[in-house]
Amino acid sequence: MKTSAFFAVLFASTTLAFGDVHGATLTSEPFGQTQDGKPVTLYTMKNSHGVSVSFMSWGGVVTKIETPDRHGKPADIVLGFPTLHDYETKSVDGGLYFGALVGRYANRIAKGQFTLDGQTYHLDINNPPNSLHGGNDGYNKRIWNVERLQNSGSIVSAVLKLSSPDGDQGYPGALDIAVTYSLGEDNSFRIDYSATTNKDTVLNLTNHSYFNLAGPGSPHGVLDQVMWVDADQYTPTDRTSIPFAENASVAGTPFDFRTPKAISRDLKVDNEQLLFAQGYDHNWVLNKHHGPDALEKATTLYDPASGRTLECDTTEPGVQIYTSNFVKGNYAGNGGIYRQTEGVTFETQHFPDSPNHPNFPTTELKPGQTFKSSTIFRFGVRRG
Repeated sequence: MKTSAFFAVLFASTTLAFGDVHGATLTSEPFGQTQDGKPVTLYTMKNSHGVSVSFMSWGGVVTKIETPDRHGKPADIVLGFPTLHDYETKSVDGGLYFGALVGRYANRIAKGQFTLDGQTYHLDINNPPNSLHGGNDGYNKRIWNVERLQNSGSIVSAVLKLSSPDGDQGYPGALDIAVTYSLGEDNSFRIDYSATTNKDTVLNLTNHSYFNLAGPGSPHGVLDQVMWVDADQYTPTDRTSIPFAENASVAGTPFDFRTPKAISRDLKVDNEQLLFAQGYDHNWVLNKHHGPDALEKATTLYDPASGRTLECDTTEPGVQIYTSNFVKGNYAGNGGIYRQTEGVTFETQHFPDSPNHPNFPTTELKPGQTFKSSTIFRFGVRRG
């Protein structure tokens, strides 16, 4: 994959634009400085159909996605904050991870430890008693280097790069990571992940965007939105969100979304798993119809009020669906005060605690191998 010269972070008050003005474009502008004085840049990809995706170099955070409703009115359909300071102090301290790239290991690792090649590694316990999303200084807090890729007017892309040293947050191996964000004229936002290592390690990367197709200030959050998940099984967990030994059938449970239904329909059913997580916060084991690495449709979401739709395709074996159960009105974001069920995540990834579950799809990465993963979020509307 050829890339252009490094995207210099040397902007005063000028906004730089790239791409075909009649198709997809990419602009960039300053987005302030981190608390330790590092400059951060905000990038915005737009197409000619009114769809835009904004993200910043800090944490690779997707700050805003705007799409039109059935009447052509645009709205931001992801949860976020207006300033970098908000992200540093609210999204991180609150454990929200709004829009962020998370790793080295997305999701939880039991008791913050795993064994690889006969050696036990100890990680940060930042979600007691477990490690979550890479630890106290995960990739969601790093400054990613951003380069623009050469694309036609029908698609615009940027690649975010990060080097993670051996021992970073307790994980073995030095990693070189590249994550490509692309927006096309077909209204698809694509995320391609790639990584290599110099030593055996484990790796699980994802994006942690919270979607609400109704837009900011919707009175019912995502409760009325209709979800479909192509999964016959899900991963039950204990009270600390660590999986049991085996997956379970969704049949006859609130986790069965094989027929589309409103998120609220079974959310208050008397179910131990829902009680443990205070809602949905589980891994769905995706049905893979064309092989384990095939890019296939995993989930859909539809908001009857606005007509907006979201389709999610992925190469990953699982998707962690989280109904923002611990977003309890502590903070105000772009859409006002955020509360439970304000948004829903589709964290395409491998299963939680996989390094401690040999029967789960492996997350091991070895020297000479290249980690590859792709997810596409495709936006649309229903007119009826």
